[in-house]
Amino acid sequence: VWNEGSVDDITNGEITLSGDWKFLQGTNAALGSGNTVRFVGNNVSEIYITEFDNAGFGNVILDKTGGYTTRNNNYSASMKAASLTINEDNTFYSYKLRSSGDLNMAAGSLLQINQLSDEVEGSVQCSGHLKIDGATCSVDQNFTLNTGGILTITNQGAFNNYKSYTGNFLTFAGTLNLLSGSMVIWDENVRFTTTPNLGANSVLELGRGMQATTANAFQPAQGSVRFFGSQFATIQVNNGNYFHDLSLSLIHISEPTR
Repeated sequence: VWNEGSVDDITNGEITLSGDWKFLQGTNAALGSGNTVRFVGNNVSEIYITEFDNAGFGNVILDKTGGYTTRNNNYSASMKAASLTINEDNTFYSYKLRSSGDLNMAAGSLLQINQLSDEVEGSVQCSGHLKIDGATCSVDQNFTLNTGGILTITNQGAFNNYKSYTGNFLTFAGTLNLLSGSMVIWDENVRFTTTPNLGANSVLELGRGMQATTANAFQPAQGSVRFFGSQFATIQVNNGNYFHDLSLSLIHISEPTR
């Protein structure tokens, strides 16, 4: 428990705990990126952050053998962290996370965002299940959905990627479930090697190009893909792949590969 007036004096350390963590009103403890907080044990751990925006974590690792970790949602202050790692079979019920670094999700992990928004200023490597349920998740750098990973957007949730254009690809090799809500990739190319599950009224919105060249791997049965913006983009969809519904809006497009 970090009480009012408490400060940190940790420059390169690790704190391991199996219980709850509390940043109470009036503490200025900001642990910094050289420090790590590791949640262990087989019980439930709760993170309390009261109504302020001064305190924060360094690196956070969820390394439990049972139970789960949750963020108390009675207050609207952000949970600030330098990075977040969710190890195999760990679950985190998030609420207004702001990571200045990366998010790494191992196979079998679950990050469920139920309210407000989570923001990752770094990159995301997702081999687990990222579930956005009526909330918003924003990623500023690379987003990679690895083989076996799952991204689910439901209950009018929203996913945004703001990575600046480099000519490379954001790779979706796992399962994308865009069931209800929106997914917008603003300024980078996207590569699909598996078919997304699109809801009947869902729209996948892309501000740059798209590639789906693995044979018979991109065949959505419903939903739409919309290309938007004024930037030049290339669409490569071949080898038995196809769109269910394709919309082009104010974009310069090169001739598709046949």
